[in-house]
Amino acid sequence: IVGESVMSLTNILLASAILVAGTTSAGAPEQPPKTTPAELKKMKVKELRRWLADRDKSCNNVDCPEKSDLIRFAEKWIDTPVNPAKIKKPLPAKPFWEAWAEVASDICIQKAGGPDKADDAQKKVCKNIGKAIDTTFMMNGKRTASKLKKKPDALLKTSWGDIYHDAGKRLLTKLAVHCLAKADSDCASSSKIEKIIEDDGKKKVKGLALIKFITNVGVENTNTMFEALKDENLKDEL
Repeated sequence: IVGESVMSLTNILLASAILVAGTTSAGAPEQPPKTTPAELKKMKVKELRRWLADRDKSCNNVDCPEKSDLIRFAEKWIDTPVNPAKIKKPLPAKPFWEAWAEVASDICIQKAGGPDKADDAQKKVCKNIGKAIDTTFMMNGKRTASKLKKKPDALLKTSWGDIYHDAGKRLLTKLAVHCLAKADSDCASSSKIEKIIEDDGKKKVKGLALIKFITNVGVENTNTMFEALKDENLKDEL
């Protein structure tokens, strides 16, 4: 009996260790493969500085005047993980509108307290937001791409760049906050949410210029993205 108990305890501990090893914190982006010393030596100076910056490290020209100095410095931090905020987001294997519809739904659920805390009414709102974004982003994304003689995939690639992605998420956070507060009126259906989006931040929800966002993604205008990130109308508190 004792032997069986020890064996059971060993199995439980082993299973727990496997589970922990395979688990990352919720929402944390996956770390890139570890860099080897040989790979560091093959990098150019700019690449080395970028590698260090991704890990929140730097070495000035006084302490690291030569490339060899920079390599030695980088080797000291070779086990340092990349700052999660600086990990490049993988491009989704789906259309521009579907990718952003998923982002919109996820933001809404998180603003409602997460999938375990959001109630049925809130989940319905988030689902409607996803549908509305899918419809409006498909229509306006295709139109913008056609005018610019681009493919919609080009809009997806641009929109997944840091500044565009951050601005888009802030706009969608504003939409989520508004709709969760007015689920029974302004956001009772996906068609009503589409009308809010089509207003483009003029009257219904000030600053919520999602159509303008799509256009500026198309022309690759970063200025409006920085403006969106600074816009006081886009406060996202519930």
